[in-house]
Amino acid sequence: MVQEKTQEFLMHREGSLDSDGIVNVKGSFKKGDVVRILDQDGREIGLGVVNYASDELARKSDLLQDEIVHVVDLEAFVCHLDLSIPVC
Repeated sequence: MVQEKTQEFLMHREGSLDSDGIVNVKGSFKKGDVVRILDQDGREIGLGVVNYASDELARKSDLLQDEIVHVVDLEAFVCHLDLSIPVC
């Protein structure tokens, strides 16, 4: 789950997801896996390819501001809330 400010940046492609924007890490995944990015209400706002495994990411999300690391490759962000495609 990500902070509201982080969600706005991602939705407008103004940045990538850094550890300081992460509120919670759920589930187990490996580096390179595609994961769902959720807002603080649990709604899916996108998908991303993670640069860290879930256990590493949980530790990194607690880092100080001056130690921020990119956790999701911006180029891998593939979903916008304002783009919806009907499923038949």
